[in-house]
Amino acid sequence: MAKINTGRNLPLAILVGVSLISLVILTLFINKFAFTFLAWAAVVIAGYEITNQLNIKLNLTISKSIVMFLISLFIFLPILFGQIAIIYAIISTIILLMIFISLSSKENKKKDLKYSFFTVLYLGLFGSLAILMLLTKDGAQRVFIFIAITAISDTGGYFAGIIFGKTKLAPKISPNKSYEGLIGSIFFAIIFSFFVVPYFLDLSLIENIILGLVLAITGTIGDLFESYIKRKLSIKDFSTFLPGHGGMADRIDSLAFNSLFSFLLFGLFLGFM
Repeated sequence: MAKINTGRNLPLAILVGVSLISLVILTLFINKFAFTFLAWAAVVIAGYEITNQLNIKLNLTISKSIVMFLISLFIFLPILFGQIAIIYAIISTIILLMIFISLSSKENKKKDLKYSFFTVLYLGLFGSLAILMLLTKDGAQRVFIFIAITAISDTGGYFAGIIFGKTKLAPKISPNKSYEGLIGSIFFAIIFSFFVVPYFLDLSLIENIILGLVLAITGTIGDLFESYIKRKLSIKDFSTFLPGHGGMADRIDSLAFNSLFSFLLFGLFLGFM
């Protein structure tokens, strides 16, 4: 979704963005294990960033190591057990967090439990669904298209917002986002789906249009969701880990929501296995 006048170093942001996309493509189509490690690294770093900001801004004492360990379960259990692994990971998270919090002597036990569970579930589900897509027979193609449409939608919305943006989309959450940017996101996502996706996946014309349309909208919702969290925490970015982009958590905002809808749409159109 478009962000106007962000004050970021655009050339540096583009360089970092292209480098990340290149790394994703290389690992996806050359070595799926390397991509799994890359996905794991991305979500645990994001987990560290979010937990760190929650601790600072809300005066919590969430254990970063526990959160990162539990997020890791969502990444690696699906490799061993498939789709049912998400249930295993959620149950394990609830049990381990309750044990850990109950043994803690801190004052904010309930808040620590609530925000720990949110962070693990938010990032863990994103990671596990990406891995489950990867494990299908055409998994590399599915994950590539899911990431590519999200990136194209974000980029198209960004420039459409800069050039045409006038009508505020959600001024109380993210003042720089516009309806014109959203239209740009949808347009570029559908164009990409129409012309590029057929080279990777056997989808019909209608399925391609639905895919582009849905991911453009849900990606924008994901972006707004993280913007809402950052506004509540009074921060611009979760960290400065990625020059020109902010933190890893800032970079995967649209991807987190789109992982769910990509998994469901690909499952409906192509099968879940």
